[in-house]
Formats: sequence, structure tokens, C-alpha cells
Amino acid sequence: MSAFQTTVLDKKGSDCRTNHFLKLTLDKSNASLMMYRYFKDNNARQGQLILLTPENVDDHMGKVLEFRSPMYCASEDICSKCAGELPYKLGIENIGLLVNQVAQAIVTSSMKSFHDMTIKQNEIDIESYIE
Repeated sequence: MSAFQTTVLDKKGSDCRTNHFLKLTLDKSNASLMMYRYFKDNNARQGQLILLTPENVDDHMGKVLEFRSPMYCASEDICSKCAGELPYKLGIENIGLLVNQVAQAIVTSSMKSFHDMTIKQNEIDIESYIE
């Protein structure tokens, strides 16, 4: 966790111009995760970047898109095009501090499933078990 605490975003509008992309088929299960992220438009000149928004998401559903990703960012700080616009909309600059929140959510979820104190009641038809 401490390795990521110094990971910050570069200024809004920055672009490292990396040539590496994350290929992903956009569908209903992952569209919300990729919202406000940039992807390469292979139909445009020189692979222009397009921002995935609620307005254009249906136009790209089911297509294999090449998304910019912080994994491939060539900049010292994560550039705006690789990070997407969501962190800037939320006012998050120290993006590395969010790694802890992901790990904490996983731990909390597993603890809740282990310590489930709800009482469950099922109806059993005894006739179906006795022949």
C-alpha cells in the first residue's frame, strides 16, 4: 500500500502519448467501470482519443475498444488521458491512496459474508425425503 501513496495525477489535459492500450469488449457488465475513460478511435486519423460518456456508450456497446490505462502510462505522474476524466471530476489528485480503499472493500465484503448473523428459514416437504 505504501508503494502507491506517492502516485498522483498529472495536470488535467496532459497526455503521455503512449502507444499501449488495454483491449476490452465493452458490454453492460463493464461499461460503468470504463465510463469517462479514453479509448482509441481506429476510424479517425492517427487514432484520435474519444471519451466514453453516458451519451455515447450505446454507440460502442459490443465493440472491442482500445482503452488508455494507467498501467501503460509513460509519464512520471499518471497523465489525464490514461487516468480518464472521472478522478478530475471527483477532485482526486492523489490517486494512489485509493488502492487502500479497494483492498478495504474486499476485506469488508469477505468479513460480512463470514459473520452473517441473519436467521434463514426454509420450508421442507418431509414427504419428498421419505419413500
